[in-house]
Amino acid sequence: MDDNTKCKSCTIRGSFAESVHPLDTNDSFIFLEPSLLINLMNIKVLGKDNIVFESEEKMYFPKTKHDRIEARWKEYLRI
Repeated sequence: MDDNTKCKSCTIRGSFAESVHPLDTNDSFIFLEPSLLINLMNIKVLGKDNIVFESEEKMYFPKTKHDRIEARWKEYLRI
């Protein structure tokens, strides 16, 4: 991260899933195959097909992933 909100671009050798596995095992993150890694700590609003982060940036995701994200986010908020 260059300023804790934006990812610097980099080349990943190997699969994305393997590269993010250490973060995926952390309760603050959720990995959605094939290429979304979400930091639950930074979610401000969870919509049916998008997330608004604390930085006010919006990210869209497949609607089929909503229930999984919502369950993990609610679980995270109880920590």
